[in-house]
Amino acid sequence: LQDQAQPSLKPKRIALGTPAGASAAGGAQSTLAPTEGIVISASMQLRTDAQMGFDPAAVQALKKAGYIPIARLSNALNLDLPRVRRLLDEAKATGARIVIFSEDEVLGYDTLIGEVAKEMRDRGLIFGNIEFTKQRGWPDFTARTEGNVVRVHNVGGDEAAKAKTHLLVDRYARSIKERNVRVAYIRLIRQFKGEPPPKPPGFMARLKQSVFRQPPAAQKTALQQNLDFVADVAKEVRAAPVPFLRAPLQTGSASTFGEYPVEQLSARWGDFGGKVLRYLSLFCAGLGALGAFLLMANLFFDLSEAMRKLLLLAGLLAVAVLSLSAGIGAKLIGLVAGCMVTPVAMLWGGLPFLWEKLNDEPIPTSHSGSIERDDSPAQAFKTGFRILVQTTLLTFLGPLLVVAAYNHWKFLSHSDEFIGEKATLTLPLLIVAIAFGGLVFPHRVIQYGANEARRRALERARSVLEQPFTTRVALAGLGLAIMGYFFIARTGNDSGMEISTFEWNFRSLMEQVFLTRPRTKEMFLGMPAMIFAAYFVLRRQPALALGAVVAATIGQADILNTFCHFWTPLFYSLLRTVHAVWIGALLGGLGVWLWGKIERALFGRMRSVSLRPGGSSSGTSPSSRRDTVIDGSTGAAFGQSTLSNGETPLAPKTTPMRRS
Repeated sequence: LQDQAQPSLKPKRIALGTPAGASAAGGAQSTLAPTEGIVISASMQLRTDAQMGFDPAAVQALKKAGYIPIARLSNALNLDLPRVRRLLDEAKATGARIVIFSEDEVLGYDTLIGEVAKEMRDRGLIFGNIEFTKQRGWPDFTARTEGNVVRVHNVGGDEAAKAKTHLLVDRYARSIKERNVRVAYIRLIRQFKGEPPPKPPGFMARLKQSVFRQPPAAQKTALQQNLDFVADVAKEVRAAPVPFLRAPLQTGSASTFGEYPVEQLSARWGDFGGKVLRYLSLFCAGLGALGAFLLMANLFFDLSEAMRKLLLLAGLLAVAVLSLSAGIGAKLIGLVAGCMVTPVAMLWGGLPFLWEKLNDEPIPTSHSGSIERDDSPAQAFKTGFRILVQTTLLTFLGPLLVVAAYNHWKFLSHSDEFIGEKATLTLPLLIVAIAFGGLVFPHRVIQYGANEARRRALERARSVLEQPFTTRVALAGLGLAIMGYFFIARTGNDSGMEISTFEWNFRSLMEQVFLTRPRTKEMFLGMPAMIFAAYFVLRRQPALALGAVVAATIGQADILNTFCHFWTPLFYSLLRTVHAVWIGALLGGLGVWLWGKIERALFGRMRSVSLRPGGSSSGTSPSSRRDTVIDGSTGAAFGQSTLSNGETPLAPKTTPMRRS
């Protein structure tokens, strides 16, 4: 206490006199010494701040049982460098390799963070970084560990008290398998109170006990229930998820990241060769990001040959400089790739050709003169699924570039993370909405130029803005704003929004069925939206088709977001996306089938009518006949059709359908 107290408030020893009852029986004099006490100034602060070291009996019991101790240290108020060294020496003496900081601050926060990290490195102590922690100072501390760090998963006492045991087992096992957690910090469950004694055995149970000498069921204590809980976690961790792709995990001493990947590369190619290979990997990722940026620049602007060369040279120089930095340089390269590759995939994935094909070609007619359109849900599913696969394969270029750029221990350990995550989700939505709304498609730009495409996009945007502001528009805008808020708020590794019990149970179910859980925005929104986009295009419903295209862009952007969880093994991220594609496509196919059923039930079946001047429906030549469709669809016609003699066909409740 004297060593750890403030200099001006040292505790003092005092004598309290002879202990009570010092006289022995019969009047004999007692040999007991006078009682001593300690007067402590500012006692509350010192009592909570003092650290008395580690209990030798507890340390000995741990080692005797074959366990490896993990030290917990708190950031004392009256802390200085000599005291830090004594604390770390005591932790090292126990045989601990990993140090986890308790309470809400890392040791040394905030003026001694650098010194504490250095002292830990000198002693070979590993920093246990609790994921999703709110500890102040952990990013700065982790960045100074030079890879001497492990990820720790912990469930707080209040949260563990509310959760079911099987959910806790699944949560710990998933954190280890899917998020590169090396230490599971398991708190014993306090709500375990043992199990009631077994009921008196029936006749068959007594017969088994007497004939087969089967012992009666024993009552479980609270301790045994906790031991079973820990055993279930260990069993789930050791179970191999996919034996031929990943070996089962083993419990033991946690290993650190080290200076990855330079350490691994230098072991084979030497220090200089390892650094060169690391630079080349980052430079090649930068070339991919530069290529995506140049594609988008040429799409929206008519660049001269000189300007293209200038942009290329400037981009190469920027990539060469950024590749020197595994920190901010890698982040900027990944940000450009994340924002540009998703629009590239949407615009080069085949959907613009479907959009253009239906707008340019005449409507085929049968021998009877009725319109033949294959806009069935089955055709929409086949077309949409093909475009979905093509677009997703192009989108995979984004994760390839981002993962190559962020291939460093700081990102794998979550010491540092992707920047501009929300920009990679919102900017592609804006680009794709403008491109499809104004028909700014690659093949159109090649034929007519970017200026014409940009002019058309501005005209369509102006026409939308010139529409009257009605209550319907206000409510629709409010609804979009609310959905956008929740969409952005739920984005990120630690969004701050609490996850409901229902969602935890649903996630656990998905993990058990599909090995790893597909992302919700991909499976229920983005992938089905691609099927709906094809369906609405085939149905000549441009407004709904544009909304579906924007929703499909969310799914493609979320694929890149999935791979931005760099601490997750790539196998799981890839499997998540594969599951999201086929499940989302099936949900989309089911959705358009139900949509068609509901539409026909509300608006009646679609039918075709052939007209001639004067209203007769027979005896007309193909040149004087136009087909009209009685349809309950909400989409407007792409163009006004007229007869060959200039008259407008008249028919009750008809909407002329013709592509413009």
